[in-house]
Amino acid sequence: MKEDLAAITCPVLAITGKKDVQVNPEHVHLFAEKVNGPAEGYNVPKMNHLLRDQEEETSMIKLKSIYKGSLSKPLSAEMLNIIEDWAKRYIL
Repeated sequence: MKEDLAAITCPVLAITGKKDVQVNPEHVHLFAEKVNGPAEGYNVPKMNHLLRDQEEETSMIKLKSIYKGSLSKPLSAEMLNIIEDWAKRYIL
């Protein structure tokens, strides 16, 4: 996998949430460090695995009910702002 990431030379944006219990949020920075193009990695403080803000503390026990409640919420505004800013710099 390291070889695959090293072959990437285009701009990369990696975003995860600090309230993601399915993926280690710190891995976003490891990913960004392995590519050879410009890369940015962000941890959105209140965002969960479903890309929604979550006020509750993370809990594997309550994960199903937390995620069920998250589906009716909009996507994280902070994440959308990060994507918009990145797109203005690299795409638009």
